[in-house]
Amino acid sequence: MIRGTPKIWDSSLANIGLLYAKQHGALRAYHDRAFESFWQRQLDIEDLSVLSALLTECGTDGAAFPAYARQQGRRQLLQMQLEAEDYGVFGVPSFVLDEGSLYWGREHLPRIKQLLRMKS
Repeated sequence: MIRGTPKIWDSSLANIGLLYAKQHGALRAYHDRAFESFWQRQLDIEDLSVLSALLTECGTDGAAFPAYARQQGRRQLLQMQLEAEDYGVFGVPSFVLDEGSLYWGREHLPRIKQLLRMKS
């Protein structure tokens, strides 16, 4: 069952967790567990200690996450957000292909898939 969110969450820490998990080879595990738990209302994505524990469960050094989140992770996320804004990204899902074309919305996935196949 998927439920709508009861409030507007600040997902910054959870997104920084994605960056951290990716750097430590645990992106898929973190992504899957975080999304499933969040939508079942079992994960507080604004709680640093909760996300640290989740990252540990996913096989990373969750104890090192708070320092990363406060410094390097926060800067990386801001940089990514600025780059996305420069491309014109305004919502999700958005896809920017190598040539700079921006596609917004899942209805573009067949075209994106076709373009990517043509490149390979």
